[in-house]
Amino acid sequence: MPKTPGEITGGVVFAKGTLKNLEIKEVRIEDADGTFKSGKKEKKYWATLTDDTVVVYSEQEPLEGKNGELTPPTIKRNKDGSIDFNGLRHAIILDTSKNDKYNIMGCSDTAVGAGLGKDSDVINAGPIKLSDGTIIGNEEIFIDYNEGDQVAGMYAASSPEVREHDGKIKFTQYYQGMKDIREAYEENYEHLEEGFNRATKSYVNVTDEVFVDGYRIKTSLDGKEQWFYTPDGKSISKEEFRNRGL
Repeated sequence: MPKTPGEITGGVVFAKGTLKNLEIKEVRIEDADGTFKSGKKEKKYWATLTDDTVVVYSEQEPLEGKNGELTPPTIKRNKDGSIDFNGLRHAIILDTSKNDKYNIMGCSDTAVGAGLGKDSDVINAGPIKLSDGTIIGNEEIFIDYNEGDQVAGMYAASSPEVREHDGKIKFTQYYQGMKDIREAYEENYEHLEEGFNRATKSYVNVTDEVFVDGYRIKTSLDGKEQWFYTPDGKSISKEEFRNRGL
């Protein structure tokens, strides 16, 4: 019987020419207080990519579309050297000493360690769109970055900004239901000179427009991202919204 995509790689599909080496280890499970649960272990996957980026992740569940279609998370190295991380959950991405280009797309509980060394990385972000039109945005993203790294906002496909200091970013979205975004914000902690830090928190407000037929559009404050819903709250694509009732 043929193996399903991602079966031997913990649920992740690696594009051709992307994966160099994969190790599978059993590790002990920690409680929230940092103590280990007696005798309980889980599989962890250590994937070394062809550019020497390392990705550590737990067993991945496929992404589920609005019609029940299942799509595995994917990692793909592009011709320009950038790497797409699509739909990863509970993962850590560790950069190399070179100038890396990462695209964080529709990931959740995922950390990017790009704060080691003095390279110049570019970290882009945005939602992904499944084949059935389902849109999945980033949620709970953590970024370590260096001075000089270019890091985009995690909530939409915005342009990367050059960071003037070393620092960290935490992006959080709160949902009411699976896709109904209620609040999103980005926290940025910059490590300034002489041991001082600067913390800022930016909210991504969402406007909610309801039409007479019950359909609705939610729009991010910067206008760069929109979400479309049926009267019963089901997430749909922009094309389906435009063609409703036809």
